[in-house]
Amino acid sequence: MTNHHPHQATQAKQRLQHLRQNLQAYSAHLLKIADKQGITTPFLWNRAQQYVHERLEEQLANTGKVRALILKGRQQGISTYTAARFYHRCTMHHGKLKRKEINKQCVAQ
Repeated sequence: MTNHHPHQATQAKQRLQHLRQNLQAYSAHLLKIADKQGITTPFLWNRAQQYVHERLEEQLANTGKVRALILKGRQQGISTYTAARFYHRCTMHHGKLKRKEINKQCVAQ
């Protein structure tokens, strides 16, 4: 059994909470994508992804839900952003959602 310092446990909990609440930080620290050369890199958002995220979060704050049809140009990374958004929700909020809601959101997507 490993003994952990209480301060380390508190820091780990704070970091986990930050990643739960911040999709952009979660993407940058935990998700990887292959760039055009095939090199695996952290998923750092571009301007288009940031813009879509801000609009979706604004809608979520105002209505309590997100409904969006996104007409997107090629190579802007919106599909990658959308996949990250669903993956984040499925992996980081599983204890807060009803099982039926998780299956509906995570499996159907």
